[in-house]
Amino acid sequence: VDLRFPDAPAQRRCVWCNGKLPAKRRRWCGRKCTREFNRLRGLGVRSAAFRANRKLNKGALRCAKCGLFLLGGGKNDEKRAGLPPRPMIPEDGAYDWAANQRYYDEHLAPRQPEVDHIVPLALGGSLTDLSNLQVLCRRDHKAKTALDHGRIAAAKRHAQRKTPPIF
Repeated sequence: VDLRFPDAPAQRRCVWCNGKLPAKRRRWCGRKCTREFNRLRGLGVRSAAFRANRKLNKGALRCAKCGLFLLGGGKNDEKRAGLPPRPMIPEDGAYDWAANQRYYDEHLAPRQPEVDHIVPLALGGSLTDLSNLQVLCRRDHKAKTALDHGRIAAAKRHAQRKTPPIF
């Protein structure tokens, strides 16, 4: 996405809407222009997908395929997911790194949310359209990505087989 008015700052104008810049602003007239530009560039779609998923699931972040509660930075995510308590630091202060790593591998890593494009970008999916995004757990995202790779390879093979028309 290119700036609509790249030379605008020299004239104290917004680079997106060409409106007059308020005092202390250098490129954008306000948040609305900044957000619109970033949305078109694909920035912030991950957090927007998380917000949409939380809205759908009453504040929880859940996998769209299996319904697993995911950990997305919410205050009660670990409690809602029913995870056991984290390893405590003993009285002597000797932190058990191995126990902490085991806890992460067993309980936290599988619940990290990943954003997936329903229709892959290589097959014509949109980068910024929220209806093309879904939140998945790591296991389901890995499986869907493998499936998508197969679909993309099949589409490329099909495109190579087609011969151009002879006039």
